[in-house]
Amino acid sequence: MKLNVAIGVCGAVVACGTACVHRHASDALLHHETAQAIVGRRAARFTFPPETVDHVLWPGHVPNAYDGMPLRTWIVDWERGMPYERFGVDPNGLWLGLRWRVAETREWPLKDLLVRLYLETATFCRPCGTPAVTTQPDPGAHLMFEGASVVFAIAGEAAVSRIFPTVPDSVTFTRVDGSGGEQSVTVAIQRREP
Repeated sequence: MKLNVAIGVCGAVVACGTACVHRHASDALLHHETAQAIVGRRAARFTFPPETVDHVLWPGHVPNAYDGMPLRTWIVDWERGMPYERFGVDPNGLWLGLRWRVAETREWPLKDLLVRLYLETATFCRPCGTPAVTTQPDPGAHLMFEGASVVFAIAGEAAVSRIFPTVPDSVTFTRVDGSGGEQSVTVAIQRREP
């Protein structure tokens, strides 16, 4: 079903600069049953619940936007399960951000926008003096799609041990739109090869 909407009509993306164009049949929030976290010795996989939109208007008109401003983010974090002495040393999350830039706004399939991005590891910045996170791409971390679900995949034993020196018991999946709308769910990690 195609909806022609202005920014703000979708509800979840009021000021983020991307408006919903096509909605999936399921508009459910993040549900525990559909999020999955698997960490093995040679691979890891984090599957988000299905996306509720398949097309967006991007980059959109965003008041006070700046180049690189996050419009939508997908985050898997495990900071609660980290040993305190490793916080700020080891990665505490994976981050994917669709950012604003100067460009003509047009309708995009969400998958086409996201597959061009780099999946990044996030590490708390201890010396920053203010709560902050530094991000950087990791060659072993990749974005995939499985149906309408965003999947963060880590391939290779070296990448798994670099990103997870200590494997936590659970992770939190979070989707954020630029208007401040946020959906989160915490799930237990399955310890097996994906």
